[in-house]
Amino acid sequence: GPAVDSWRWRRRAAMASEEPPRVATSATTTAATAAMATEERTWDIILFYKFVAVADPDAEVAWLRDVCARHGLCGRVIVATEGINGNLAAARDDTDGDGAAVAAGVRAFVDALRAHAVFGGDDIDVKYDAHRAAAPVFGDLFIRSQAEICSSGGTMPFELLEQRRLGGAHLTPEQFHAVLEEYWGERDAAAAAASEQRKPLVVIDVRNRKEYQLGRFEAPDGRGVALDPSTKTYSEFAAFVDRHVDELKDKKVLMYCTGGIRCEKASAYMRARGIDDVSQLSGGIHRYLECFGGGGGDGGGYFHG
Repeated sequence: GPAVDSWRWRRRAAMASEEPPRVATSATTTAATAAMATEERTWDIILFYKFVAVADPDAEVAWLRDVCARHGLCGRVIVATEGINGNLAAARDDTDGDGAAVAAGVRAFVDALRAHAVFGGDDIDVKYDAHRAAAPVFGDLFIRSQAEICSSGGTMPFELLEQRRLGGAHLTPEQFHAVLEEYWGERDAAAAAASEQRKPLVVIDVRNRKEYQLGRFEAPDGRGVALDPSTKTYSEFAAFVDRHVDELKDKKVLMYCTGGIRCEKASAYMRARGIDDVSQLSGGIHRYLECFGGGGGDGGGYFHG
């Protein structure tokens, strides 16, 4: 199904991302995960992030380690004064039952997260996937605090989001697709003439060049393709914007990344530089694939990869 397909795609993309490697937290964790890798089972995977002011990241790290350990989760979580960013998984077991929609450990963690005084609420973005495997999808549990939840090297400060509220408009996958269809889809002569009166469209891939090579938004027959900023790391994106401010100011800009997090500060930075018409794909490629699938598939999506 789409969830498994998107997980396979994201796993390939993760190998090309600039994220740091996962590190074992203890020999006990390593032994436990090795013991579980005996027979194929369903692993439920969650991705989540939220930009929010965090007064004491180290205290939240301690809380997260305790909750994850109690509910048998593995994966990676970063906490900073600007928020939280995580990717965790747990295996379904016999107590979950054959009809369980998601592993009990994942359900318990998400409930605790949504009830949390800092991270909680309905506005935290949580995405679900499922993957069949014998070995754990993440080798260990790695939770730590650092300067940013998605490192820009300080080039795109949190205050652009928190204080100046400059983040771009969030488009659902359906809305994002509709704009691509309007500009890139097959049109009759009247629609084509009307389109010439609108702003030119620029679709920007906020990921790095290796991820872009794995897949991108593009239209058939060369009617449109996402722009590759050709960055090696996320910290280089601000410099790309600085070089292209003048040519982007009169354009309609759509942005996307894997799960949405990189677009948050990137869109705010673009608007701070005077590029006003900026929108981002809410939930990123992950959510788009859930709705439309890849290009050429039954869903008729514009993402090819």
